[in-house]
Amino acid sequence: MVNSTKRFYYFILKQIRYIFSLIKWRLLAGILIECFLFTFKGGITLFYGIPVGRTLRTIPIFWIFQLILPALVIGDSVSYFIKKSYPRFFRAKRDLILLLIFIFVGLSVSVIYIPLTISVLSVKFKLYVYLNLLAVAYAYALLSILFEPVYVLIGLLTLLMVTSLFGVPTFISQTMLARFISFSLGDLLKTITFSLACLFLTYYQLNRIDFL
Repeated sequence: MVNSTKRFYYFILKQIRYIFSLIKWRLLAGILIECFLFTFKGGITLFYGIPVGRTLRTIPIFWIFQLILPALVIGDSVSYFIKKSYPRFFRAKRDLILLLIFIFVGLSVSVIYIPLTISVLSVKFKLYVYLNLLAVAYAYALLSILFEPVYVLIGLLTLLMVTSLFGVPTFISQTMLARFISFSLGDLLKTITFSLACLFLTYYQLNRIDFL
């Protein structure tokens, strides 16, 4: 029993290390960029966004970049890993493959946004932003399995543009400091619902993917 448990953890660790090997240079670039931005721009500038009702429409480049950075780092790594490994190892273990993705995304986001955790922003705001960054990155990773990663990235960028320019209330609206009011249970439920919807869609579509 002990040996089987060790083999399981070793297998998980091996797969996680392999996925990270696919993004090591992008991950390093993401970390360096975040350190640079938080040092010379500050968290308030990066996450300020656009207040609701502002007449002059400008694109909050820094805010959009913060939300889309995990997707840029992850790229097609999850899609490549699944298409290579799933038919051989995971076809009967969808729960395991989703767990691997969850661990990979969680570690990636946590490492990239270390500067966020030590910024002067309020604890509630940082927690809310972190949870939404996880949700967005996890959704991107899952959807990149079912669709071309570049199309998912374009969809994410479109969502962020619509949210910022037209004041459309989405689950990520309050990741803008200018629109953040409080960290409510309703906001948290929206984030969880979005993540679960992507999770269930991927879970039930995995066996229908043609890997050939």
